[in-house]
Amino acid sequence: TRNIEVIVGSGNVLEESKNSKKSVELCAREMRYTFLNNVAENFSADYILLAHHRDDNIETSLFNLFRGGHLDGLSGMSEIENDWTTVPLMRPLLNWSKYDIYRHANLNELKYWEDSTNNDINYDRNWLRNVVIPMIEERKPGVRNVLNRTIQNISETTNFLDEIYTKWFLQNCISQKFNVALFDVEHIAL
Repeated sequence: TRNIEVIVGSGNVLEESKNSKKSVELCAREMRYTFLNNVAENFSADYILLAHHRDDNIETSLFNLFRGGHLDGLSGMSEIENDWTTVPLMRPLLNWSKYDIYRHANLNELKYWEDSTNNDINYDRNWLRNVVIPMIEERKPGVRNVLNRTIQNISETTNFLDEIYTKWFLQNCISQKFNVALFDVEHIAL
């Protein structure tokens, strides 16, 4: 056994959602990341490790697709992200499927806990996870692999476009005198 300190936090997500007029899912994420960030800062941690896996990433991408998201949203989650916290988030399991993680845990007799709300299909993400994706998988076996490959392609395309834009911006807006007219002739995506 390992001697690992466990730090537990709690909060009233429903009340926060009501007061802030944000979705329950968004409030839960913000509260969770704030808590994790505070703990990480107290321990001077370099990263916050999250257990998001390939299936979570597929759900995120589909969720953003159905909301009319842009390429950034369709490219799923990043392996390293600084958007929510001062301590970077790291997702080392993004290439692992949920099945692979369960299999690994069971083979190595690892105990794990799963949030019971993950089965509540009143939440859109859970509806995707428990209803929509299995329905598609029934009709198109292997679709999770296809979706994962598509997400990777979108992510690579997004990174490429970001690089092109950065070079364009540095060349036209930083190194030269800024000229607003440049934006009239460039593509709307810029």
